[in-house]
Amino acid sequence: MDVNTWGFVASLLFVLVPLVVLLVLYIQTASRNQQSE
Repeated sequence: MDVNTWGFVASLLFVLVPLVVLLVLYIQTASRNQQSE
C-alpha cells in the first residue's frame, strides 16, 4: 500500500511539475505578446 501511494505521488509530481513550468512559460510569453501588440 505504501509503495503504491508513493508511486502515485511520484508519478503525479512527475506529470504536474513540467506542466506547471510550461504553463508559467506560456503565460509569460502570452503577456509579452499582448504588451508588444
